[in-house]
Amino acid sequence: MTRDDDEIWYKSIRKQLLAFNGLHSYYYQFLSSTWRNFFNFAKHTCMLAFGPKSPTIFDIIYGAPPTLPYKLAYRKHIAHVVHRCPKDRLLIYNCKNEWEPLCEFLGKSKPTKTFPWINKNGELSNMIWNMPIIKRARREMLTTAATLLVGFTLFGVYLSKFR
Repeated sequence: MTRDDDEIWYKSIRKQLLAFNGLHSYYYQFLSSTWRNFFNFAKHTCMLAFGPKSPTIFDIIYGAPPTLPYKLAYRKHIAHVVHRCPKDRLLIYNCKNEWEPLCEFLGKSKPTKTFPWINKNGELSNMIWNMPIIKRARREMLTTAATLLVGFTLFGVYLSKFR
């Protein structure tokens, strides 16, 4: 899978990651062990992809990081796949070409269905928000937040009785 160039790929991944930006990115990890595990998984995955000393993928969300480490990782990955894959088993494919190159490579006829644009316009982030693990993290966060609120309220009432 390729894009027309690394800038298009970078803009796409940044758009996806910005869909996760918001207050939840700050407090979910403190209120949900599931979210904390998901956050750590994502952080370590980024370290594998971009190197431990390069900015993390979360820098894309929280700041204006240099784009070069990300673009280099994209180019490096493409070069690695092209170098390691046997030429007769390699299809360098861009989704904008839809079914034709894929069907030709596989020796199959073109399907009558339209091409499945699953991630067009950032739908991937919506799919991730609806994953069972993320829903569980939300429930944990809400339960923990409600428990803390009730606990602090009761503690406040208890303290006010001694004044």
